[in-house]
Amino acid sequence: MKDLEKKSTIDNLWADASEEAYKTALRKFTIDFDLDTKEIKVKTKATDADGKPLFDWKLDPNAGTIDHIQRVPILNPKKIIADNKAAVAALTP
Repeated sequence: MKDLEKKSTIDNLWADASEEAYKTALRKFTIDFDLDTKEIKVKTKATDADGKPLFDWKLDPNAGTIDHIQRVPILNPKKIIADNKAAVAALTP
């Protein structure tokens, strides 16, 4: 727990994350401690279209491993098309 006070520890948690994820999805998360099983779970409050966290970690105390899941949010294709039309219109003389 003392390591969580160190900036280097927090930086290592997000080492594989993109700059965009670091500035958005990784700003708010919850930590669950199960004192009976000694399991620790961390998940972001940002979710995908199915309501699952975009980032999800679980420490398995028996195996000594950390399971990490990173989900890609499904984008709204209509918004992408609209954004592209606006970009094309801005470039058209």
